[in-house]
Amino acid sequence: MIKNLFILFLLISLIACKSDNFYNTIRELETDKDIYNIGDEIRITMKIFPQKGKKDIRVYENYKNIDFSFSIVNDNKNIYNGYWSSTSGRHLPLSKIKKFTITKENPFSVEFVGKIDIEKDSISISFPRVNNYKVRFKKELFEDSNTIIRIHGISNPISPESGGSLEEYFNTKDFRIKL
Repeated sequence: MIKNLFILFLLISLIACKSDNFYNTIRELETDKDIYNIGDEIRITMKIFPQKGKKDIRVYENYKNIDFSFSIVNDNKNIYNGYWSSTSGRHLPLSKIKKFTITKENPFSVEFVGKIDIEKDSISISFPRVNNYKVRFKKELFEDSNTIIRIHGISNPISPESGGSLEEYFNTKDFRIKL
């Protein structure tokens, strides 16, 4: 009797628990330019669409689970994904959850707008609408024109199924900053 109740409870829990994931989707990360100057705005667009048909995804209203971060790459200095920044959603609070039904014709798309500045001996990229998310890199790294910044993107399910992937990656995107 107790065994049957346990099995029934387990089945109800699995059915009642709504899990989500980003499986079978294509995740694209783009910027509006490949080369930026100090003082420029940078626009990062993140798109998600299904490989075929349609798919439901869940996203926090403030995009806490659609993360991006930055690193430095310079082959001449043997720097590969060095000085990696924290992710954009790390310090965002939980917010309401929105459900989207996406298709190839109607993908999920969000744009993040940042500003590139110099602060003393650092170059900063700040995103005021993402809870003032800011990354800084030493200005001296950019005195070498071979230094690029790489953007990494991750989509994190809000309620992943047991044993499921906790993150799905976007393509990376490289850009340069001219001093």
